[in-house]
Amino acid sequence: MNASLRPQLANGLHWVRGEIEQSITRARSLIEQYVEDASEAMPLQQAYVELHTVRGTSAMIQCHGAAALAEEMKQGLQDLIHQRIQEPEPLCAALLACTIQLNDYLLALADGGDDCVLVLQPAINELRLTRNQPVLTEAELFTQQMLALGVSLPMAEDGSGFTGAAQQQAAKLLPLFQASLVAWIRGTQQGRTGLARMGKIAEHVAQQAQTVPVHQLWRVVAAVAEALLGRALDDSIDLKRLIGRSGAQLKLLAEQGEVATAEGALDLSLQLLFMVARSRAQGARVVALRKAFQLSVYLPSQVQVEENRRKIHGPSTSLLARVSEEIRTEFSRIKDRIDLAVRTGGAGADFAETRASLKRISDTLSALGLTVLQRVVANQAEALEAVDENSGAGVWMEIATSILRVENSLENALYFQLRRPRDMDQRDELEVKTPASRDLSEGMSALYRESLVNLARVKAAVDTYIKSGTSAELPEAALLVDEIASGFEILGSARAGSLLRQLRRFLVGASFGSLRESHERADRFADTVACVEYYVEA
Repeated sequence: MNASLRPQLANGLHWVRGEIEQSITRARSLIEQYVEDASEAMPLQQAYVELHTVRGTSAMIQCHGAAALAEEMKQGLQDLIHQRIQEPEPLCAALLACTIQLNDYLLALADGGDDCVLVLQPAINELRLTRNQPVLTEAELFTQQMLALGVSLPMAEDGSGFTGAAQQQAAKLLPLFQASLVAWIRGTQQGRTGLARMGKIAEHVAQQAQTVPVHQLWRVVAAVAEALLGRALDDSIDLKRLIGRSGAQLKLLAEQGEVATAEGALDLSLQLLFMVARSRAQGARVVALRKAFQLSVYLPSQVQVEENRRKIHGPSTSLLARVSEEIRTEFSRIKDRIDLAVRTGGAGADFAETRASLKRISDTLSALGLTVLQRVVANQAEALEAVDENSGAGVWMEIATSILRVENSLENALYFQLRRPRDMDQRDELEVKTPASRDLSEGMSALYRESLVNLARVKAAVDTYIKSGTSAELPEAALLVDEIASGFEILGSARAGSLLRQLRRFLVGASFGSLRESHERADRFADTVACVEYYVEA
């Protein structure tokens, strides 16, 4: 892929974005049908067809991020169709959330953003966790995207040819490369000398190669050596493992030639390229690779990735406006019924329909993560159970007053996350106004109690994982941490919510497995959860 593919993607989106969004909307509606009636699998099969269309169209216009997320959603639907999921609710919730994020991602691309699959890593991994699948690291997603796009290194920037003597040179230099590799891995005094020698050997083999994968691998290995010598790249265990694999590739090249090593060389080169791109190196070899592979587009800085994730984290403004309008319309009908009940003394009031309307609004607010407002509405639905034609006007007025407080708080609650600038100081953050009534007090108390229960379940799931290695409960634990974070954000404790989302990212990240290997890290995780408990109890 070259620079011309960016306008090509924008042009492709211009023609097919409408069809993709319609397919996503139909898929979301079909999944919602299944949630309402799980006994019927036909909506899931139809949703699978819609997402298959989204995946295929996205791949056709070289939009790998959307294609990758659509593929994960298809896998989730397949698991539901074949009943391979014991608890389908978390997966359905994740699928519905992904339909929203996918639309927002396409909107960001249409506004001039770059297609970067790392932006969608949290959504992809949440789907995988709900299916009990291992999460994908940034390196794995980056490699998948580059392979899908067919990005490769030009053979000769100056137009010169290559000798094709890579196999002979590999056989000649293999013993020296292996000895240098061992010295570097062991950290002996000759380690840096060996590292420099490995870089020179890699550059020499690259110059002799005739095939793109082999040439690319050894150009990248030479750049890794350059970054390590400049102390701009940490010699982590993963990096040593990858460099060790390059030694095995050199041996295979010496024994069987370039054709036999091409497939393994391509994948390995992209994994090493990820390490180089994330380094602080500014050497000539590293700079040349960053330019050739357009790494500013496909592997932006962590800060830029987080900024792009924030833009698509929640529902789009158009969707929020539609949801807000639908809720307000439902509230208007309820207020009309209450007005009729007050005027007629309760005669002819449709209690069942009013309760059903409040229940629908409560469910919608819950799906949006507006826990406090949801609890207020749920309280009024419960209060209607005790209301009859003999109830006084005061009961109806109390219900109407609570509904008005929720309605007046709705806009701020819905748009809070979208309005907040990324660098806004905590002191200046927009305050979410929620009803100051007995309902709010009860809702807050219920939320705190539920948070403590959820924390206990998280601790139990992590304890089981540390003791036995069983990770079946970890996806649910991640969702529970997310629920607690949402509750804090609705209550105005944005700092607490942000820290809990960091904890959730660690819980679903690749480094979480280190808790089984390090008692110190396990104790630190336990202390973190305990601190959250103390905060809630206070």
